[in-house]
Amino acid sequence: MKTRMTLTALVALLSMVLLTASSAHAETVVVADENFNGGTASGWNDNSVETSNPNGNFTAGFLGRHAGQSTEQLYKTFALPSGTTSVDISFDFYEIDSWDGGGDQFKVYIDNSEVYAASFRHGTDEPLGGPLIANNSHNTNRGFSSWSDQFHSFSFTGITPASSAITLGFGAFTTQGLTDESMGIDNVHITASGDSLGPIVPLPPPATLTLGSRTNVTTNNANFNISLFDGKARYDNTGTSQPFVQTQLGDGTVEDYNLVVSRNGATDPLSYASGGAGLTPNPYDPNPGSGGWSNNNGQNWANVWTISDPDTDPKDFTSGAINTTHAGHAEVQGTVDISGFESGTLYFPHGTYINQWALNLVMSGPGQPNRVARDAQTSNGPGTNYGWITDFTFTNPGLRYDTITYTYTNADADGSRARFMGVILDGTAPQAIPEPMTMLAVGLSVAGLGGYVRKRRRS
Repeated sequence: MKTRMTLTALVALLSMVLLTASSAHAETVVVADENFNGGTASGWNDNSVETSNPNGNFTAGFLGRHAGQSTEQLYKTFALPSGTTSVDISFDFYEIDSWDGGGDQFKVYIDNSEVYAASFRHGTDEPLGGPLIANNSHNTNRGFSSWSDQFHSFSFTGITPASSAITLGFGAFTTQGLTDESMGIDNVHITASGDSLGPIVPLPPPATLTLGSRTNVTTNNANFNISLFDGKARYDNTGTSQPFVQTQLGDGTVEDYNLVVSRNGATDPLSYASGGAGLTPNPYDPNPGSGGWSNNNGQNWANVWTISDPDTDPKDFTSGAINTTHAGHAEVQGTVDISGFESGTLYFPHGTYINQWALNLVMSGPGQPNRVARDAQTSNGPGTNYGWITDFTFTNPGLRYDTITYTYTNADADGSRARFMGVILDGTAPQAIPEPMTMLAVGLSVAGLGGYVRKRRRS
């Protein structure tokens, strides 16, 4: 009887151990559950949420819209619990308007590496399989234009995380603009699993790279005035009959700049105005021999002040002179050193006539996921000469990133109409924190000064 009771107890004990081990192995927590119904988002590199609902068929809010990109343009990093060994991710992709298949692709990225890419076409059900688990109502016009729209549900399971965080990203590689083809993202759900999960350690503030605005400064070869004079750094269109435009660059003093000119018979540009700090090296033609820098066609309407006061002195570089000719650039590439700045803005003066173009930026640093941003004209415009300033802002907490690479591409590649003029950097360095001994010395000095003041008052 005693032996039988002992065996029974042993079996019960082993059962409890196995059950406990099984339960521990199945431990799962929800890391993210985002549906954007409130019209807001946070932590994404672009927190834009579409809340308009033209036909009453869309949900209350979704991330987007995005279109016409050649890089991963929407992403967020999520912190994971300690002990995570597996991650599951699900979300809905909104295929909006006239996706045409072929080159119109939707892409998914995990930790900035592409894990899914497929063509999508409006009005058709895409073949299910892999992470694509459901299509939804491909004949419904949910809004924005006359084309039918469709929802697609995705599920990625059993992802082994490479670190204590995971980055989820998306790309809409469309051949037409936002009004004709676009992407939305909704219902992002992420769970983490492991044998013994610990707490989620908050992530440090993320680095960001964001397209700010593109300002039309001038049209039709009118004055494009750029001042880089300390304290009066700005751009304007003074002297034209157009609506007045004047915008200060940062706090009025920039850290560095490099303005360039194309040269007949040369494969690389010539820098005619440089800030001298070495943070914006001379850009170059990544495809030498293509003729991208060989055509000076007279579109030379920039007026530049660097060492002269724009309010009292003549310009340093005159519109119409060879050193401000900036047309004929099929492609240009360059870098900006941001290793000493925790935040800042890059300004790109450029222009075009009719043709398409793209300006792509990539922010990188050792061991860090790339941050990307883009401005582009994805279809031919009117027969008008435009002069623009496109600005991008960046944040670099902890100085974890050191370089921003930019590529300006004339999509028509005719060597005559794209106009890249250069790059201007305005940055903010981190404030120095006094060493403890320095703070002690300051404290002693103040104390001594206080004693001196008291003695003066007594005398």
